[in-house]
Amino acid sequence: MKVVDFARPAAEVNLASLALDRIGKGRVDDIVDPALVDRADEWVMRSVRHVSELAFRCLAFQKDVRPAMSEVAAELARIRDAAPASVPGARTGAGSRPPMVIDVGVGFDGVDAAVKKVGSPVSVQDVWVSDQSSPSTNGSMPRFA
Repeated sequence: MKVVDFARPAAEVNLASLALDRIGKGRVDDIVDPALVDRADEWVMRSVRHVSELAFRCLAFQKDVRPAMSEVAAELARIRDAAPASVPGARTGAGSRPPMVIDVGVGFDGVDAAVKKVGSPVSVQDVWVSDQSSPSTNGSMPRFA
């Protein structure tokens, strides 16, 4: 789904609004990849429910209600670690990458510097192609892909 899609009804143009509506109404299946829903695997469906509940909290209008990113990361790790042994790559040791370690220190100029110790995640290195609905297509921002 596109983040912003003017083909959707007015209240659902923004993907965050659409997600809040569907999660709030218990209709997560409407916004989840059908391939996940069709599996009908108990762990997958439970994980989808937990992630959708977490997303609902992250999309809260008031910032004080939203969870901290450390809490989000811990919750996602807990969901991942609850995977049964039959789910390949879901557990930390099963073929996953080492975690990225960031060392924050003070540089020679007195400014904090972040030094990357391990390669960044693939999602950061991959080319990110924007659709026409992206704000980057308005001409005021350069297009990178």
